[in-house]
Amino acid sequence: MNWFKQAKKEEYKGWTAVKLNTSLSKKIQQWGRDNVPSSELSADGRETDHHITLLYGIHTKNREVVKKLLTIEKPVKAILGKIGCFTKNNGFDVVIIKINSPDLHRLHKKIKEELNVKLTHDVYVPHCTIAYVKKGEAMKYAGKTIFQGEKITFNKIIFKDGVSEEETIIPLKK
Repeated sequence: MNWFKQAKKEEYKGWTAVKLNTSLSKKIQQWGRDNVPSSELSADGRETDHHITLLYGIHTKNREVVKKLLTIEKPVKAILGKIGCFTKNNGFDVVIIKINSPDLHRLHKKIKEELNVKLTHDVYVPHCTIAYVKKGEAMKYAGKTIFQGEKITFNKIIFKDGVSEEETIIPLKK
């Protein structure tokens, strides 16, 4: 067992993610406004901070440990897929863009194995959220191909410790 996992277990809900560039984020927001009526939105509404979570449930606020683990990584490549949805929440559905990226899966696994984490989901499904909608409203958007095939590269990872609002930017090795 590595020394990261031996650190004191505390109930932090930190997370790591990659953020979409402003241009693509605006394109996704516009598609959401044009295609998902406000009347269908649940309380959480539309996503405005478009990102792809690597892992939620990191139990450390030690930014240096997370930085040390990830700064040695190369830029992350991903390809946007079809629109999909999550329907297993009790009170709402989620309209998402599916993401294809072996890099994201590899980094998720690395973080899970090297840091103290408490997973909230059994399976990692890389995605970008478009909107949170009322129960039963998401399925009609599934399968749309508006973003499919768009390639993106991320040169940094974001870490938030779940305690403060501070965002740590971790540049990736070029």
